[in-house]
Amino acid sequence: MILLQPPPPPPPPLLSPPPTPPPPPPPSPFCFFCRVASPWARRPFSSETEPVVRKSFLTLACMLQLSQLAWKKTLTVCSLYLPPNSPVSKLSLAELFEQLPKPFLVLRDFNAHSPAWGDFRRDGRGRVFEEFTAENDLIILNSGEQTFVHLAYHSTSAIDLAVASFSIAAECSWAAHSDKCGSDHFPIFLTLSSNFSSNVNTSFNFLKADWNRF
Repeated sequence: MILLQPPPPPPPPLLSPPPTPPPPPPPSPFCFFCRVASPWARRPFSSETEPVVRKSFLTLACMLQLSQLAWKKTLTVCSLYLPPNSPVSKLSLAELFEQLPKPFLVLRDFNAHSPAWGDFRRDGRGRVFEEFTAENDLIILNSGEQTFVHLAYHSTSAIDLAVASFSIAAECSWAAHSDKCGSDHFPIFLTLSSNFSSNVNTSFNFLKADWNRF
């Protein structure tokens, strides 16, 4: 009697095939554009797309962090710090603001004093910024609350400002938190209304015109 043995199993592959990757999730409705710029490095605006979060980079001619949020309309958010001893002029402010895609929010420790945003005194820098915002249709969102505590002098001032493009200022609300959370600056809360919507530019489609009726 002849016994037929089953053939031996094939040897395992040396390398197992890689698992099939899951499908990418849908793009996030929020787009975060972050860039810490090099001093005086100025480049044109560019963008790139990734599966989950779309990113773009915008390098400005100063040290700052720039973000953009897409929520029915792209909103540029710029956060920066202005040292107290740095010279400030309307020209230098214009060179900065003209680089920001509109509409925008600028959140900044301006180290500028003015009763226009709740401070107890006005200095030269505050006067320059007052005039610049008025001449360029920019809105200071501050409600008049103090934003900074001088620990050495046990006094307060308002030097942290939020500046918005005129087109979105009515949709923004500003508030300072009462708890400093261990800092000498009060946290600032900005709320953007859910009614925020973009202006639609309309135009005529002449291809659909019924010229016989004219």
